[in-house]
Amino acid sequence: MSVIALAQGKGGAGKSTVAVNLAVGLDAALVDADSPQFTSASWAAIRNKVPPLVVTADSTRGLVELVRELAKQHAYVVIDAPARLLEMSRAILMVADVVLVPTALTMPDMWAVQDTLAVIKEAKRERRGLKAALLFNRFRPHVKSNMELRAAAGGLSIAPLKTTLGQRVAYADAFAEGRGVLEWHDAQAKKEMRALVAEVKKFAK
Repeated sequence: MSVIALAQGKGGAGKSTVAVNLAVGLDAALVDADSPQFTSASWAAIRNKVPPLVVTADSTRGLVELVRELAKQHAYVVIDAPARLLEMSRAILMVADVVLVPTALTMPDMWAVQDTLAVIKEAKRERRGLKAALLFNRFRPHVKSNMELRAAAGGLSIAPLKTTLGQRVAYADAFAEGRGVLEWHDAQAKKEMRALVAEVKKFAK
């Protein structure tokens, strides 16, 4: 069993979108701990009880108990962490095996991600086995600034995954319909998500 957290202190990085798509791809249970928005739970409501199972947690104690129970029934548990670096975020890092940090490749996003990386670094002092990686989201490979910032990201405290997710309307359109891109009709988005799922499985071992 692996617990995979999506954490990012800056809103608008696509954290919930990545979380629901990973839950679909991994056939995982999903814990939405991003109170009060509960964006992932809203997505699940549109699905009308179609898997994956999505539950909410609005307290650290509730989170820990939920993860323990879900871990008995699922090979993977995905956690959609709050878009603020609060007590809940730190509790999530204490129960997670892997933390992924989605970020766009703009200077404001790269500046903002530093706070999240600092919290992860602190958590790794207590949990030596905690694995962490950046995930470049809304990546545009033909934009010079994106390529330059991707190269510069090598100097950050955690490395990026090889897989990147492009800036595609399919992610937003599928989300709005309560679906993942693996259930959508964009071949390139499906290819990206399959690659991400495969890499996350390998990274989580």
